[in-house]
Amino acid sequence: MPIGIGIQGGLLRHEALESVSSDKALESLQQIRTHLSQPGRDSGVLTLHNRTSTGTEMTLERKSSFQLLFQKDDRLDDTVHAMKTLLKQAGKDDALLELENYLSSQGGKQNRIESSKMFEILNRHMPPMEKGSSMESLYKLAKIETVKELGSGSFGRAYLVSIDGKPSVLKELGEPQSLTLERSTRPNEAMGSYLTSKNHPRYLENKVNIAQPTSYMISVKKEGKREYQMVDPHTMRSLVKEAKRTGSGVRCHGIVMPKAEGKEMLELVHEGTLTKQEKKQFVQGTLNDEIRYTKPGEWRDALLALRNDINDPNTLSGFAMRCFEMAGQPAEKWKDREWAQEQYSNLLEHPGVK
Repeated sequence: MPIGIGIQGGLLRHEALESVSSDKALESLQQIRTHLSQPGRDSGVLTLHNRTSTGTEMTLERKSSFQLLFQKDDRLDDTVHAMKTLLKQAGKDDALLELENYLSSQGGKQNRIESSKMFEILNRHMPPMEKGSSMESLYKLAKIETVKELGSGSFGRAYLVSIDGKPSVLKELGEPQSLTLERSTRPNEAMGSYLTSKNHPRYLENKVNIAQPTSYMISVKKEGKREYQMVDPHTMRSLVKEAKRTGSGVRCHGIVMPKAEGKEMLELVHEGTLTKQEKKQFVQGTLNDEIRYTKPGEWRDALLALRNDINDPNTLSGFAMRCFEMAGQPAEKWKDREWAQEQYSNLLEHPGVK
């Protein structure tokens, strides 16, 4: 997955890099650090792409040793120049010196920056996230602004938010979830993502459905008080590991995820562009989410029964699914009185309403 650095390529790419502001350089470095912090993204050598494409954002990609056999040295040289320049423009002189010392020690491969090493350098020299005394103060420090509520359920609430001007989705948990590094523990939504790794790529299968978070809203108890902060997955693992050593606990209060591209599901339903199977999957997915977060009892039993009924086309729930399907037909079809009357007649013959 490419990492956008927010600077355009072209013949004047070096000049563009060298004229970038300190804030912009810091933002680009933070994007790189956030990307490399994701599970399984700390391997390979960084390579710069879209270097010569005027008007196109340059990106970093991770390449294996085999893939580097097909890369020209000038691409790797440009990668080194870009990383050095961003560190210099951001005022990270110590980080720049560490990067130069690392490259000097590489012998004949002084234009290859391992992504794991770059992450170490950035993590060591980039400023930690601000810490708040409450979730409300953390929202202000992290510059989180609520745009609209997307939905709610037993898990909590989901919001479309703007974080420092960028759209994201914030899932605010109804109850804080305790975090652990034990994979044998029954996984909850918060801990599911950061426990997935290249050694455990299928850890979440049939357990937790979740988009890969970019940040966690957490609290850590120190000296009798809770500190609230927003951290990336790599930092999260370190904090949980430290908490285990010291006996303190880390709680997750919310998850920040990228905003998905495309239209909202309900909008697609109203437009009538979904297939019968897609509509059924939408309803079943909604039910599965509710069942997953509902405690055992009468209400959960009712949801399970409803899910089973939906799978049987001859039940009342199956009839509701048929109605749901017909409601998605284009308005032009319903204007045909003969066709509409035929559909009504067919629905009245359904076993679920006899």
